Amino acid sequence: MEKARKIMAASFSAQDTEVLVRVVKQTQRSGIKGSLGDWKTYVKTQVKGVGKNDPAHHSWKVLAAFVATLDQPEHQEVLKRLVNLHHQEQEQERASKRAKMDPSPEVYGQGGAWDLVRRTAAHANFKPLFDLPCSASGWVRTSRHPPVPGQQPILFGLDCEMCETAKDLRELAGFCLVNAAGRPVLQALVKPRGPVLDYRSFVTGMTDEDFQGVEFTRADAQRALLQLLQAEGRDVVLVGHALHHDLRALRLDHLPVIDTSLIFSYKGLPGATPSLADLYKAVIGRDLREGAVHDCMQDAAATMALVQHQLQQQEPTFVLDPPQIKVPSGDLRKLLVHSIPPGTTVADLQSLWTRGAADQGEPATASTSNPSSADEPCSFAVEGDLSSRKVLLVFKHPGEANDAFKRLAAKQQVDCLGRAQKDVTLQIGSSKGKIVKLRKMGAHNGMAYGQQRKPKKERKRKRAEAASNDAT
Repeated sequence: MEKARKIMAASFSAQDTEVLVRVVKQTQRSGIKGSLGDWKTYVKTQVKGVGKNDPAHHSWKVLAAFVATLDQPEHQEVLKRLVNLHHQEQEQERASKRAKMDPSPEVYGQGGAWDLVRRTAAHANFKPLFDLPCSASGWVRTSRHPPVPGQQPILFGLDCEMCETAKDLRELAGFCLVNAAGRPVLQALVKPRGPVLDYRSFVTGMTDEDFQGVEFTRADAQRALLQLLQAEGRDVVLVGHALHHDLRALRLDHLPVIDTSLIFSYKGLPGATPSLADLYKAVIGRDLREGAVHDCMQDAAATMALVQHQLQQQEPTFVLDPPQIKVPSGDLRKLLVHSIPPGTTVADLQSLWTRGAADQGEPATASTSNPSSADEPCSFAVEGDLSSRKVLLVFKHPGEANDAFKRLAAKQQVDCLGRAQKDVTLQIGSSKGKIVKLRKMGAHNGMAYGQQRKPKKERKRKRAEAASNDAT
């Protein structure tokens, strides 16, 4: 029995936090005691620095250590039953979720809003983005009503405010839920968990003063949303833009959804994600905001307006022309460096223009064919914080920035907006051998949007077709 008990306890990991919490709570309800007493006694005598009795406030290692003290045969049987039941329920949840992510009409109905739900679910990025960890601790999941033939779902638009805390880069700070008409039905500030490092006031407009006296928690927000989303007696579709960020901030798993960042795209830029402001301008014909800070009520209403507009069109257009806007002239003298490894210094970035960086097995360029130019240092100022993993390199004028980019002897590619980009290897420092990405701020002629190059095989096929057409 001792060997079986140790094996059972040792089989747990961080992924089993939820089942461990469930087991310990069951011991509390049943009055079960281990060799070191009940859970309350165990916490008091064995756990240092944590005085709370709620199992959800303890690490999985503490919970597993308590479970290991349940050494009576009847306790082991209860433990096995609870673990097996939990795993069965998780598998049922995963199966249910897989079915809800199926974009077929049998799952989501037909016509109207259901067509937009299926368009969202059919996007290549839908499953990676919306396969949320609903079984993890702190998460809640809505139940779903089966679709009724001929019945359209209820629509709610959702958007959240977020800040940075010591625990989370995207900590929930507020949210708004609007109805199909774009009017708010639920809106609240949410007390962030842990010390706030950055309210991102330049985006959110929020300050510490706004949260004085706020006691509404994420758990309160979850309860309020669950009550609304499940009380209608029919399917509810959440509408948003990059909605997975909002659901993660809320720790709320809900399907079906309509995501305006997935149902719209740009011609020639299949990998680009249109911003909400650009979509609103292109589709609705008005500016979403002019110099104003982010407003979750306004953004939730804007996504709903986009969806309602599409539903009113006999032949809605989802593939749009990229906005014909230019990058501010002052930004053309900058290069963006991103995916910067932790610990990278300015000197490390300077190493990108050394002879070693110029010899990366790529076809010869101005720098590789002229070793002296490869070693010629680049003079730039750094705008931003290296710890954020992306900074701007600021040169004296656009020509100097273009020359520096050209001298980087890595293969030139384009990003999702059609801007020239290169992957370059750092040559010195703690990040030596690691790759950073550098890109220009604008596409051709300083435009904000360009075009993604088609794969080489596709370009060859097009040229062959053109030659064949010319021959005939």
